[in-house]
Amino acid sequence: MKKIMLHANESWSNIPEEFLEKFIERIRTLDFQTYPDMDSLKLREAYGAYLGVPVDNIIAGNGSDELLGMLIGNYLGEGGFLFTLNPDFSMYDFYAAAYKGGVKGFKVREDLTWDVDEFIEAGKKEGPSLILFSNPNNPTGQLASIEDLVKIIEAFPDIPVAIDEAYVEFCDGTIIGEVKNYDNLVVLRTLSKAFGLASIRVGFLIASDKIIGELQRMKVPYNVCAMGQIMGEIALESRGKALKASKVTISERERMWKEIQSMKLSGLKIFPSHTNFFYGRGRAKEDLVSALAIEDIFIREYKGDSFRITIGSPAVNDKLLRIINEKGEGQWGREFPKVIGRH
Repeated sequence: MKKIMLHANESWSNIPEEFLEKFIERIRTLDFQTYPDMDSLKLREAYGAYLGVPVDNIIAGNGSDELLGMLIGNYLGEGGFLFTLNPDFSMYDFYAAAYKGGVKGFKVREDLTWDVDEFIEAGKKEGPSLILFSNPNNPTGQLASIEDLVKIIEAFPDIPVAIDEAYVEFCDGTIIGEVKNYDNLVVLRTLSKAFGLASIRVGFLIASDKIIGELQRMKVPYNVCAMGQIMGEIALESRGKALKASKVTISERERMWKEIQSMKLSGLKIFPSHTNFFYGRGRAKEDLVSALAIEDIFIREYKGDSFRITIGSPAVNDKLLRIINEKGEGQWGREFPKVIGRH
C-alpha cells in the first residue's frame, strides 16, 4: 500500500498534463552547457504580472528558503536577533543560528490568537534587528488582519518587517498591496504550495527599492535553475489552471472543518485554518499518530502534544475523517500499537 504523506503541506495534485508537455517542448531547446538567466528576468516579470508589482521590486530565489537566508543573513549578523511568533516556521531559527544570531518569539495564546498591541510592546522592549513571521501562520493556520500587520509595520519603521505569505493563496489576506507604501515591508512568496510546484524550488521576495538594493549584495548569480524558471513561467502564464487544485483544497478545508466540529473528540483539539493544513494538539496526539500510521497515513508531529495534518485529495480526506471519527469519543487516550519509521 502506498504511503499517504500528509506531513509537508504539499499539494495533493500533480501539475496539469499540458504544463508537462510545454515544459518538455521548452527544455528540448535548452542549452544545458550554459548558465540560466542570472536574474530570472522572465520569471520575475511573470510573477510581477500576477501580483501587479514592478519587476524591479522582486527577487526570485531557489525556494523562499533561500530568500529567508538572504534576509536573515543581511539584517541579523552575529549577536542580532529576529522577533517572531511562537510557534512559527522552523527555518527562521535555522537561518538565525547559521548566521550566529538569535530568535525571540512572542507566544500565542492557548486558542492560537495574539494581541497586536502586546506584540508591538514586547518587540519594542526586545529591540530586534528584524521582525519576521508567517501569515497565515505555519503551523497554526491562523491569519492576522491587514490592519494589524500595518500597525506592526508602522510601529517599527527603522527595521524590516517581513511577512512570509507561503500559504496566502489559500485565503484572502495578502499584504502585498502595501509594499509600495512602506519602505520597511518585505513579503515572501512561493510556488511550492498553492501552485503545487514544490519540486522545482521557486520562491520570491517582494520589497521596496531600498530593501531590494540592500539584499542584492547577498544574492548569488544563477540561483534559480533554468528548469525551475521554465516551469515557473509556464505555471504563472496559466495561473488559473495552476491554482485549480488549491480551490479544491479550500473547499475541502471547509467541508472537513464542518465534519470535525461535529465530532466528539476526547483528548484532541483541532483548530480552524486559513491554509492547506489543520493544526491540533492534545494528550491523545500519540494515539492519533499511531492510528493513522497503521493506515499508512503520516502527519507532522511537533514536540509536546502538537501536530499538523495536510489537507489531501477528497478521497484521502474521507479516509482521514473516517479514522478520526471512528476512534472518536472515549477512544483517544487508549493504547495503540507504536509504528516504527514515522515520517
